[in-house]
Amino acid sequence: MTKTSPYAKIPPAAVVVCLFLLAATALAQCGSSQKSLPGETAFRVVASYPHDPTAFTQGLVHRDGVLYESAGLYGKSSLRKTDPATGKALLTRKLPDR
Repeated sequence: MTKTSPYAKIPPAAVVVCLFLLAATALAQCGSSQKSLPGETAFRVVASYPHDPTAFTQGLVHRDGVLYESAGLYGKSSLRKTDPATGKALLTRKLPDR
């Protein structure tokens, strides 16, 4: 005795319609979710400033017209007080290796 699949009685047109509706729903949800991602925001660059290209910035604070930056790689870490207009380090303290 041959077993028949319960899906054998579904007309092929119904399968095509179901697949179309599934794809349309997925595309609609994909498009709408991209417009409302959490944490997404728009920005525009209003100015750029010189910066040491060898500094690997890890932390950055702007206060009273001065940049305070922690920078470096393993064995080269430092804290810097920098003039944002010139990019010149006003004060640098090398951090000990750990």
